[in-house]
Amino acid sequence: MNFHEPKALVAGRFFLLLQVLFFLAVLLGLILYRKKIKEREKGAEVNPENLGKGYQVRRTTIPNPETEKKQTTFLTTTFPTWNEHTPPHDVLGVPVGSDEMTIERSFRDRMKKYHPDRFASDGVEYQKRAHEIVLLIQTAREKLVRKK
Repeated sequence: MNFHEPKALVAGRFFLLLQVLFFLAVLLGLILYRKKIKEREKGAEVNPENLGKGYQVRRTTIPNPETEKKQTTFLTTTFPTWNEHTPPHDVLGVPVGSDEMTIERSFRDRMKKYHPDRFASDGVEYQKRAHEIVLLIQTAREKLVRKK
């Protein structure tokens, strides 16, 4: 740029430069977004850790018994092994003597993590187990809040 150019010409070039930079930023964002979507689709079919994290899991083949065994094994290892005899502090993951605010925060976090609607695309077994866990979480919260 020359210092003797009119201010309008300098402003015009600056504006054009800003437009080009904005265009490049949008283009880069679209490329990264498409790459992320492809990774999600590829990982959703193979990676069982994506279950319950908001990814759509699709069955692309007819299930065989070996696959069903793996899914059942995954079902027992994904969800905690809580039952009605588990202490309420262990279910909610809070230390003994926690205040009500900590209990409520932990309750909300556990409900978000194990809510049956998160496992809607994963199958009936997952939803049933998630429902059982939600009931355990609710009763644990009631026991802890009632004690206070």
